[in-house]
Amino acid sequence: ENWDLIGEIDVSIKNAMHGLGDEIRNYLKEAGETLQEKHYEDRDKKLTKRPSSADPFFSAFKGFGEIFTSFLGSGKNKKEADRWVIKKEKEIAKKEVRTNVWYVYKDYKKIHWMLTW
Repeated sequence: ENWDLIGEIDVSIKNAMHGLGDEIRNYLKEAGETLQEKHYEDRDKKLTKRPSSADPFFSAFKGFGEIFTSFLGSGKNKKEADRWVIKKEKEIAKKEVRTNVWYVYKDYKKIHWMLTW
């Protein structure tokens, strides 16, 4: 667990640890540390997967798709907010602001020893 946390701090540390992985694991075994071998084997398998030969082409089309969806929008129907709801939210916000401003004014007067009621 600590091993993974150290690797998350900096990418260069993570790359160095991965490069020295087997040597460090052997050293830790000799020192008496218990390691989760299955965890390391799964991680190594994930890292050694080779991309297919068609991957660059698919990536290019995915990139164009992202560009066009950013200009055209996601295509999802976006509902416009109801004016009544916006009006009510504004009224609630105004009421809260008035209350907060009153408390600031009241506390200001108390702090500066002004007449308060």
